[in-house]
Amino acid sequence: VRQLLPLDSKVRLIMDIGGGSTEFIIADNKLLWSCTSTLGVSRLYERLQPNDPFSKENLGALFHLFEEELKNWLY
Repeated sequence: VRQLLPLDSKVRLIMDIGGGSTEFIIADNKLLWSCTSTLGVSRLYERLQPNDPFSKENLGALFHLFEEELKNWLY
């Protein structure tokens, strides 16, 4: 990220979305906060097994997974 985006005094949210996990980073010119979750694309796909096309029920299940995984950091 530092090679592509100059980190200056602006506070930024950086998300590194991988297959098995997603890292959330808040930084300006220094690291302010970070966490790692199990919300990787492959893991989400395995847990949800969504319809094609993605349904409203799939979206609700996805929001529920996000809320459960991130509740310790959000509240």
